[in-house]
Amino acid sequence: MSRNAQGITLSNGQKLRINIARAAYQSADIFLLDDPFASVDRRIANRIFVNLFGGILQNKTTIFTTDALHLLRNVDRIIVVEEGEIHEQGTYEQLLRNRGLFSELVREFVIKEMQGRAERERRYSYSDYS
Repeated sequence: MSRNAQGITLSNGQKLRINIARAAYQSADIFLLDDPFASVDRRIANRIFVNLFGGILQNKTTIFTTDALHLLRNVDRIIVVEEGEIHEQGTYEQLLRNRGLFSELVREFVIKEMQGRAERERRYSYSDYS
């Protein structure tokens, strides 16, 4: 959290959303966003994605970096960069079919999501009987 001159405190996620909104309302035709979903949870990332790319940036060229793989189903093209070089590129479906680095990253992402969900369910079920 940071405090500005008026004493208002903003979280990193709030600052990120303000900066994204400021950028989105510029009259540029191309936008470069460096991990715009980094400081927000999955639910907020989904809302930002839908509002930006389904709305204000819909007809703009937007290039962004992210590890939020769950959002990439809805983009036109994915470029996978490893150690500074383009490793593979294509649509979400093409890259999954290629069984390369991207499909491995998605597989690992899904496994982590399932483990996290199982852990949350376990915590809630234990707290019900405590």
